[in-house]
Amino acid sequence: AGWKFTAPAPGKYCIQAVITWTANGSGSRIIKSSKNGTVFSESWIPLGSASDLYSSQINDIIELLAGDYVQIIGRQNSGGALSLSASADRNWVTVTKVGN
Repeated sequence: AGWKFTAPAPGKYCIQAVITWTANGSGSRIIKSSKNGTVFSESWIPLGSASDLYSSQINDIIELLAGDYVQIIGRQNSGGALSLSASADRNWVTVTKVGN
């Protein structure tokens, strides 16, 4: 899973994202955020129950120049293909400019 935002103007931006995976009790889940291809934040979730949904989330403030980009990437290592939850309210990204 992946998503990309390119800054239209320089400033500080608040990046928030949530990825929710379908039920599977194997492996772990991660969400990463990167600026211009370099990871600056990541969150791992170890799993327990095979019947529960698991969400990975980040909340970062980062300084961007016009044209800089931020990517949000989800990864999992369950040993097989694993989808994101089909519910739109369980997978989302917000970007808010919070300063210059």
